[in-house]
Amino acid sequence: MGRGKIEIKRIENATNRQVTFSKRRGGLLKKAHELAVLCDAQIGLIIFSSSGKMFEYCSPHSSMRQIIDRFKKASGTRIQEYDDKQNQLINQQLDNLRRKERLLEEHNNELSRALIERQVAMEPKVIDAPALLDHFGTFYQDEQSRDLLQLSPPFSYRLQPTQPNLQDPNLHHHGLQLW
Repeated sequence: MGRGKIEIKRIENATNRQVTFSKRRGGLLKKAHELAVLCDAQIGLIIFSSSGKMFEYCSPHSSMRQIIDRFKKASGTRIQEYDDKQNQLINQQLDNLRRKERLLEEHNNELSRALIERQVAMEPKVIDAPALLDHFGTFYQDEQSRDLLQLSPPFSYRLQPTQPNLQDPNLHHHGLQLW
């Protein structure tokens, strides 16, 4: 009894579809192997299932990389164009990143200079006392005033009133009495 012809269309039942895929994949890999051995052909076969699982066959005495490289050379630039575009895009991104790095370094240097200038501006300034005295020399003509000014501390004193001593006998004449 012979095999019947089947209509080639997608199998709707998932279980039947998986069984058919598995059997036909095995048959296809067997045929690829037979062709490679019998005819000394270089064969590279890659199969992806509907779930994304990969199956591959490579003829004996060669590797998949060698077969793909040979395919690239023989077919022209289809895959090579993709590689060139990918490399071109990566190079453009690298150039953009280098430009951004250079701009960030320049900005960092400007901020560092501004910070240093601000720190220098905030440092206390040392005043040259003799030069200051010479500048205000018309107010302090005599030597004694000039010496007193130089000896005075750089800060001023502030007097605060204190509470009166209520036990002081001198306060009674002001009309204050203690009980």
